[in-house]
Amino acid sequence: MHLLNNRLGRITALIALGGAALYSQGTQTANITGTVVDAAGAPLAGVVVRLTSPALQGVRTYTTDASGKFIARLLPPGFYTIQYTKDGLETRKITEQIGIDQTFSPRVTMNKVGGAVVEVIAAAPAVDKTELKTASNYRNDSVDLLPNARSMEGVALLTPGVTAGVGGRVQIRGAMTSGNLYLLDGQNIADNAYNNRGLSVIDDSIEETQVITGAMSAEYGDVDGGVINSITRSGGNEFSGSLRWELSNPLGTPHPRTGPPRHRQHPG
Repeated sequence: MHLLNNRLGRITALIALGGAALYSQGTQTANITGTVVDAAGAPLAGVVVRLTSPALQGVRTYTTDASGKFIARLLPPGFYTIQYTKDGLETRKITEQIGIDQTFSPRVTMNKVGGAVVEVIAAAPAVDKTELKTASNYRNDSVDLLPNARSMEGVALLTPGVTAGVGGRVQIRGAMTSGNLYLLDGQNIADNAYNNRGLSVIDDSIEETQVITGAMSAEYGDVDGGVINSITRSGGNEFSGSLRWELSNPLGTPHPRTGPPRHRQHPG
């Protein structure tokens, strides 16, 4: 009986740990599901689709099936160039930015025009009719142009329905500050005491942040307010870096101030 109890205890612990790992994952990737047709609207099979992006290490290649469809899943968010080629048909090119937990579904028509390359700057639909949750996505380059605290909470405050709480915390849809979920690359980084962000994050290392404020799926769980979901930058084929210097001095202090002037110089 003692041996049986030990085994049951171990199994219970493994199930609990597995559940915790699944709970923390969230969604960190993007998808492209495309359709290719001819001038008459009939599906085109055998079209070679090549994806290139600064977020990818190399080129990803797909081929359309008998329905003229291809599916590219688990892609790192970023700017993508999609090129369509098939013998005897014009070459098509689409450029699109895809964010966290977003699916881009282009429908491309290829005509029998020899030697032509048609480039299209595509835009995703303003409203995704298949999406239930309410979310806003912020890329690092866009955040740099906006006034914010350069933190996960600072980015969240750019979102409708998010307000500043006590001690730099945020309230989403009026819920308590302890009712939010903080994810970094799929891992829950909230502290165990108050369920606030418990890990310091270098803002220059963040590629994109998604703020979910309503109708989130069950994969997140145990959330009264919302989800602040960030992913870090990934390597690509292009070398890049950043350099910054943050300066705070009395010239930027509001009047009348409630405390001593703040002096701060912070390189990064």
